[in-house]
Amino acid sequence: MGNPEEQEEGRHIMKRAQVFWIVVIMGLAAASGLHAGVSESLANESRMGIRRGVSYLLGQQAEDGSWSAEPAITALVMKALYRSGIRQERRDIDEAIEDGREFILRHVQPDGAFSGVHQPNLNYTTALCLEALAMLDRPEDREVVRNARRFLLDLQLREDHPEHPTDPDDAFYGGIGYGSGGPEVPDLSNTQFALEALHSTGHLDRDDGEEEAARAAWERAILYLRSVQRIPDDADAGWIPDTEEDPGYDGGFIYRPDQCRVREQLTHEFDGEPISYGATTAGGLKSLLYAGVERYDYRVQAAMEWLGRNYTLEENPVIGAESHYYYLWTFSRAMQAYGDETLRTADGERFWRRDLLRRLLSLQKAQGYWVNEQSGRYMESIPELTTAYAIIAMQVALNEKTKG
Repeated sequence: MGNPEEQEEGRHIMKRAQVFWIVVIMGLAAASGLHAGVSESLANESRMGIRRGVSYLLGQQAEDGSWSAEPAITALVMKALYRSGIRQERRDIDEAIEDGREFILRHVQPDGAFSGVHQPNLNYTTALCLEALAMLDRPEDREVVRNARRFLLDLQLREDHPEHPTDPDDAFYGGIGYGSGGPEVPDLSNTQFALEALHSTGHLDRDDGEEEAARAAWERAILYLRSVQRIPDDADAGWIPDTEEDPGYDGGFIYRPDQCRVREQLTHEFDGEPISYGATTAGGLKSLLYAGVERYDYRVQAAMEWLGRNYTLEENPVIGAESHYYYLWTFSRAMQAYGDETLRTADGERFWRRDLLRRLLSLQKAQGYWVNEQSGRYMESIPELTTAYAIIAMQVALNEKTKG
C-alpha cells in the first residue's frame, strides 16, 4: 500500500495524468471543430436526432400557425426550429416560423404582455414570445419587443412597484412572479424565465437609453437570487459548502424563499427547510451569470459544486422524473453560460455535452419526438413542448453555428 507520502504522490500523479488526457482530448476535439468529449459519430447521430425532431414539429403545426394552441409553446418551438441548424436544408422551416410569428403577434396585449390561450401566466408567455421575436429581429416587431421587455421589467418587485411595493429587506424583493394579477409571490422559475428574456434583449438598453434602469433591475435580481440560494446570510467570498457540517447550506437553489414546490413529495427535509434541486439550481446559476456575477464568485462556485455533487441527467436531480426536460434544457443553458467543457463530479470530470447528447438520443421516440412518460406535470406530457426543450438542449450541446 505504501506510506501516506507515497499514496499522496500517487494521487497527484493520477490527477496530473487525468488532466493531461482531458487537455489532449479537448485539443483533438478543437482541431476537428467538435467540442471535448463529442465524437464525430455522436455529433452526426445528434444532428440526425435534431432532424427527426424538427420533422415531427413541422408536422404538428396547426392551421392557425400555433403549436398546442399556446403562444408560449409556439414561441419555444419557433426558437427550436430557428436554432436547429438545418434551415438551409428545409425551406419549410422558415415558413413555419413565420406562421408561428403571426400567431403569437395576435396575442399581444395593450400593456405589452402576451396572453396565453388556456393558461393565465403572462410572465412565461411574454418572456418566450419576446425571445422568439427578438431572435427574428424584424424591424416591424421592434416596438412590440420593446413593450414586452418593459412589461417584464415592470413585474419585478421593488420599492416603487405600483401594486406591490416591496422593501429591499424583503426576501421576495427583486423577484418576478406570474404577472397574472392578485398577490405577486415571485419564484425562481418565473424569475429565471424573465431574466433569460431580458438577457437576450439587453442590447435594447443601449438603443433606448435605459441602461441605468436595466442595471438597477439586474442588481435587484441578484438580491432575489441570494434569497433563494442555500447559503448562510453571513456568507462571503471565502465561503464554501460543507454539507456534513450543515446540510441545509448546500449552495443549491430552491423554488422560492418560503417553500419548495415539491417539498411535500420529499422525505429528506432538513428541519422543515426547502430542498435544493436540479432545475432550480441550474436556473439560479444561469441567472447569476447573466446578472454579471463572475464565474469564480463563491455563489457561482457553490452552485457548480451542487450540480457536480448531484450530477445526473437521468432525472431532475433530487426530484426525479418531474420537470426532467425542463431541467435538461436549463442545465444546458447554465453550462453554456459558465463556459467549461467539463463538470467536476464525485466520479471525476465529466464531459457534459457528450453526456447530454447521449441521454437525449436515448429518450427520443422513433417518430422523432420526446415526451416525459413518467411525469406529465408542468405540461411535459405535451410532445411539442418537450421536443422543443430537447432540440434546444442538443443544439446547445453541439454548439454549432446555425445556418440560414
